Amino acid sequence: MTNKIYDSHLEQMVAEAVPNLTRIPSRVKPSVIHYTTTHAYNPDFKIVHNGMTLFIEVKGKLWKDDVQKFNALRSSMSGILLFVLQNPFQRYAPRSTTTISEWLERKGYAWCTVPNLQERIEQWKLTGQL
Repeated sequence: MTNKIYDSHLEQMVAEAVPNLTRIPSRVKPSVIHYTTTHAYNPDFKIVHNGMTLFIEVKGKLWKDDVQKFNALRSSMSGILLFVLQNPFQRYAPRSTTTISEWLERKGYAWCTVPNLQERIEQWKLTGQL
């Protein structure tokens, strides 16, 4: 039977095997260690103009992995990321009422469809913004 001090029998065995370990109670656990992982992102297209960079990501669907990736990517980006959507009114998750375009706007990303892509690129070249 597990002692109430430990979360599991294995924790108790470790504590008994190694003297002088400092036990952090699971309800308190003040010693939080934050960690990050390293990932790489390869945009579909890249345009460089007057020292500015525009990355273009073409999306038919927005998968769960994409949502996590683009949420994390914002803080690492140098340049602007423009999404070209096949269907901006498609729901970004099966049970969601939010569309892909609404999700992107909420996250601060620019988007367009193929028919107005060239216009958005020209806007970026003139203003440096989308």
